[in-house]
Amino acid sequence: MPGDPSIKQLQKRIKEQEGELLRQRAENQALLDSTRAILAFDDFEKTARIIFDGCISVIGATSGYIALLNDDGTENEVVFLESGGQTCTVDVNLPMPIRGLRKEAYRKGKAVFDNNFSTSKWMKYMPEGHVRLDNVLFAPLIIDHKAAGLFGIANKQGGFTDEDARVAGSFAQLAAVALKNHDSIKQLSESRERFQSVVETIPHGVQENDLTGVITFSNHAHHKILGYPQGELIGRKIWDFMPTDKEKEGLEKYLAFLVEIQPPSKSSVVKNLTRDGRLIEVQLDWDYKRDMQGNLTGFITVVTDVTDKNRAEETLRQRTLSLGEQVRELNCLYEISDLAEQVDRSYEEIIAKALNSIPPAMGFPESVCARIVCNDYEVRTENFRETPWKMTGNIHIHGKDSGYIDVFSLADKQQDQAEPFSGKDHFLLKEISERLARVIEYKEDHASLQNALQQAKGAKAKTERILSAIGQGLSIQDTDFKIIYQNQLHKDLLGDHVGEYCYKAYESNNDICPGCPLSRCFEDGKIHSCERCITKGGDSQHYEITASPLRDRDGRITSGLEVVRNITEQKQMLQNIIRARNLESLGSLAGGIAHDFNNMLTAVFGNIELAKNRLNPQDIAYQLLTQAEKASSQAKALTKQLLTFSRGGSPLKETMPIVDFLQETTNFILSGTKIKFEYQIPDDLWPVQIDLSQMGQVIQNILQNAKEAMPPGGNLVLHAENISIKTGNKLRIAPGDYIKISFKDSGPGIDPSILPKIYDPYFSTKERGAQRGTGLGLAICHSIIEKHDGQITAESTPGKGSTFTIYLPAKPLPPYSENLDVTEKPITKQKRVLYMEDEEAVIQVAREMFNLLDYETEFALTGEEAIILYNKANKSDRPYDLVILDLTIRGGMGGEETIARLLEIDPGVKALVASGYTDNPILANPEFFGFSGAITKPFSIADLSDAVKKLLDAGGN
Repeated sequence: MPGDPSIKQLQKRIKEQEGELLRQRAENQALLDSTRAILAFDDFEKTARIIFDGCISVIGATSGYIALLNDDGTENEVVFLESGGQTCTVDVNLPMPIRGLRKEAYRKGKAVFDNNFSTSKWMKYMPEGHVRLDNVLFAPLIIDHKAAGLFGIANKQGGFTDEDARVAGSFAQLAAVALKNHDSIKQLSESRERFQSVVETIPHGVQENDLTGVITFSNHAHHKILGYPQGELIGRKIWDFMPTDKEKEGLEKYLAFLVEIQPPSKSSVVKNLTRDGRLIEVQLDWDYKRDMQGNLTGFITVVTDVTDKNRAEETLRQRTLSLGEQVRELNCLYEISDLAEQVDRSYEEIIAKALNSIPPAMGFPESVCARIVCNDYEVRTENFRETPWKMTGNIHIHGKDSGYIDVFSLADKQQDQAEPFSGKDHFLLKEISERLARVIEYKEDHASLQNALQQAKGAKAKTERILSAIGQGLSIQDTDFKIIYQNQLHKDLLGDHVGEYCYKAYESNNDICPGCPLSRCFEDGKIHSCERCITKGGDSQHYEITASPLRDRDGRITSGLEVVRNITEQKQMLQNIIRARNLESLGSLAGGIAHDFNNMLTAVFGNIELAKNRLNPQDIAYQLLTQAEKASSQAKALTKQLLTFSRGGSPLKETMPIVDFLQETTNFILSGTKIKFEYQIPDDLWPVQIDLSQMGQVIQNILQNAKEAMPPGGNLVLHAENISIKTGNKLRIAPGDYIKISFKDSGPGIDPSILPKIYDPYFSTKERGAQRGTGLGLAICHSIIEKHDGQITAESTPGKGSTFTIYLPAKPLPPYSENLDVTEKPITKQKRVLYMEDEEAVIQVAREMFNLLDYETEFALTGEEAIILYNKANKSDRPYDLVILDLTIRGGMGGEETIARLLEIDPGVKALVASGYTDNPILANPEFFGFSGAITKPFSIADLSDAVKKLLDAGGN
């Protein structure tokens, strides 16, 4: 099929793809070998050599080196050097300062290269005796986001490419991994030695065992505890030293429990038999041993001989039995005091807990009962009953008599028996009553405090919600300009910087920013505002900042409040409004000039063509007229450019696929240049509705700028894709389906300070003149794209090129229908034409053209006259076959109003609209306004003949 690649082209593509596949295989194999070397060798120099050799074999370089950054980061230290067979007399042990192209690689953190190194500015850093370097590529070794060394290769035949830079970067990162692996292994070895030294010197036994209980490590102290020579414990089971089979079985089951359940680290005390038969007690503190994936592999256990310790504890226990009564009393008082710390307990729980602690403290809990009455709340023990023997303790809370504690003796009272409660018991009850009172006071105070804190938290949360709902970024800085508060919107705009100095956080300054509104606010106590452009991560945003002072109760300024509002979109909108007004003013002027100019050109073209018809093509006059005709054509193109700016003008659009048009136009404009261009255009790119001529002008202007930006040559990528624009997008176009066309060049880029002005009329960075620039190129592009309901944007990074992007609405192709075959009808009589035109020069040349074409023609100077003539002829036996109406008549009725009146007289009138204002919407859609067709000025005899004949032959209106 037409357009399909030929067999030779397919064979070429296959060969190229096979070559690329082989290159990728070689690269992958070299990377694999390098990775294996990292795993196989601890020695960095040996691993680095394998990685280096793999890299130069893939890229095709012949020499180079790997060097590491010294401790202070000022010099390279060469690991090894490959001269590629050349003689090098430079001592590799000499310092290698960080400068030249090496410095660029360190600074950028990525691979850089120079294919003209031997003639570059970097040669001034080359020491005498160094091998010749025609081209050089450096790639930094990055570890933890910092450069740790350099990977340098040189002398590749044909020079290095961006792909070589990518490959060298990959091998450099492998070298960085190898270096980090080497350092990690070294640190691990040192750590193991330190661990071994510590473990062997501590007084506690340390053992390691696997999941089956086999001892795999035992330190010197562990051997000493069990009385075995060093090394004899390895390989034995941990329960081999238990005195009985039952205890051995118990420890074995306990180990299985730890393996299966893996509870938190545990301690246990077991009995062991030493080598000489002594029975000892040891404490085992178990901890888990896991691999890198977290899987349990065994246990590390600290073994402590606690035989003497346990004996001493038993002796102490016996001695403390006599202190039991005192301990009970103290426990009771402690339990009641401890209730103050249990703030989550209710009032009732505190009273109940205090009641239950009283009987045990009395030494005979079954023989007493008690009740507590406090603040109208009463609680009793289960065995409560009143008896004659009672003691009472009063409860005073915050100085008020709030209740009491009663304790009754349940023992049978004998005649003349003394009171069962001692003075010590009365004193204890008094202490219990007072401590309970303090606990309740603390509980009430804590509840009041918690309530106040809760109210404060609620107020703070409410304030935060109000500040967030304001819709503006808010921050508070103290008088030292340290940020002490940001609301969430402020953090979203500028990042979370609480605790930092504002001038450092936002603008990376070391002192207060010039014109700081907060500084002025601190000075005079008034509100001040300013605008700031803050750049974060390459993105510049404009903010309006309003600062006001915050004062304490004495009126002293303690801090300042800043309200930050992002005004980036408003500023962009203002620039767009100013640009639109400029274009509108120019459009008004351009439209009028072009309309009058096209009228003149109609006369010029017509008379030249009429004169040529009367001359022999061999005549000198004929040739001179031909030259004049060409010059007039250039003038016609100029008027078309001017009309692009005319207010209200519409392109003459048609729906079409655009893929071939983009490629053919770009091929034509860039042919013969040194620019390498690449297409990234999908075959299913949606059709669009465009004025083909105007869109060609847009592409020409954009590519012309690219050509002038890259006079020595460069790269240009034309990328197109289908996209859907959603509601709320940052573009100034309606939601819907669009095609996105991007032109990305590798030129020097556009200065950010002039980027907003590039669409302004007559703005240009080039010299003025016919061979330079008029300043209209991008302004014309902007106007054309807007009239196509699209948008054009520009992005640029100085030193990295520019990208111009066009968004055009997608338009489905109309359904296919076969044209009716119209049989040409012979003209049996001379046709009559009524032409309304107020320019005398146009009338004269039109009359001659119609005479030449054998049409009978009458002319009307105004719309009123045209209506009279048409009405008169329509009533006669010779009506007009066709009417041509000029769109604009000075001081009279124009074509639009005239056709409306003629349609009232004759709905079947055939009418052409004519105008030099070629971008007028009526010419783009004449049928909508009642015309049968359109003809644009200036027109040739052939143009006029085709338009009239097409309309007359078509029949009907």
